[in-house]
Amino acid sequence: DGDGDGGGGAAKRARTASGAAAVAAELRAQWTKAARALTNQIIKREQAVPFLYPVDSSVYPMYYTLIKSPMDLHTVLDKLDAGKYATLEQYAADVRLIWQNCYQFNATDSPICEWARALSELFETRLGDIERRLAERERKLAAAAA
Repeated sequence: DGDGDGGGGAAKRARTASGAAAVAAELRAQWTKAARALTNQIIKREQAVPFLYPVDSSVYPMYYTLIKSPMDLHTVLDKLDAGKYATLEQYAADVRLIWQNCYQFNATDSPICEWARALSELFETRLGDIERRLAERERKLAAAAA
């Protein structure tokens, strides 16, 4: 195959690429499952009610004038289910956008901002747990594939 190893180099590279793809697919499946579970955990909280669905513009007519990138928890779930997130970071950015939009639209000391802060704290704690588990799993899979 031109690499001077008697033809084995290309086969080894193909196995390595195949192994890397399998590792990536398994990790994606794991973080997607964990992200779905985390989102559902947040949805079950009483404080999450204002963040479940898109803001009703008939109730808050100025919302979409001020908020240019709206996001809500059910849209996040829909995007997870549709495979729209390529990375855990993309998912986390959308969840954080929910809280950022809340802080931008509402008074800082309002109850809804307090709820957003509590949910954000829960989210960040659990997200850190997910990231640690994924990093450990990735190390194990990489070692097994080597």
